[in-house]
Amino acid sequence: LEESVKENIPEIKIENIVLEEKLPQLTIAAFVDQSKDPQHYIDRYFNEPKYKQWFDKNYPQYLSIHQAVGLEESVKENIPEIKIENIVLEEKLPQLTIAAFVDQSKDPQHYIDRYFNEPKYKQWFDKNYPQYLSIHQAVGLEESVKENSLSEDF
Repeated sequence: LEESVKENIPEIKIENIVLEEKLPQLTIAAFVDQSKDPQHYIDRYFNEPKYKQWFDKNYPQYLSIHQAVGLEESVKENIPEIKIENIVLEEKLPQLTIAAFVDQSKDPQHYIDRYFNEPKYKQWFDKNYPQYLSIHQAVGLEESVKENSLSEDF
């Protein structure tokens, strides 16, 4: 059955056909005085708004002033200039002091231990002191790397 199906299917050949659209080769525009430097026209185009408007209206078949005067368009002039000023914005964050609940006569580790060992204490702290990035910050200590990293003892 499989052989008969193969025999009944005609072979289809697909060939890649490349079509080239022939665009008319534009010559130098009629207004160009060949005795003048082509840069003269380019400078006028970019420096005189009325000249640019005249050219764009009367010579739309040209992709650019460069093409009209017979020059390769420079990459620099084709890319709009973008000026970026370095502005440094400093966000002034309020300097947090030790949280009001902290009894400074106690060892700050006491609060850290409670935070990590008592779920209700942790919940209370997180709810009431969201302005602190950590319990460590609230009690005035640097955060310990050991408590925030995964144990390497597998």
